[in-house]
Amino acid sequence: MTELYKGRFDCHPTFQFDSDNHGTIDWTLKMDPPESIYWKTGSIKKRDIRITSQVTPEQRKELTSELYLDLNPPKENPKRIKQL
Repeated sequence: MTELYKGRFDCHPTFQFDSDNHGTIDWTLKMDPPESIYWKTGSIKKRDIRITSQVTPEQRKELTSELYLDLNPPKENPKRIKQL
């Protein structure tokens, strides 16, 4: 399946993220299969985010969480009101 995108799309592009505490960070996605980053149905999980900038393990954990929340903000569910 990877052959379909070979030479046309980079399956592991490098992105940049402006962190509040750590400045500009380089990161990429390592998804299985690699071309799923271009699919409409491909969902990003926290474990798919790879920080490529040089940071400590604690900072990496912090940045991964911050980036994941930026990509997938929590959805607000309005409280259901019971009709009487």
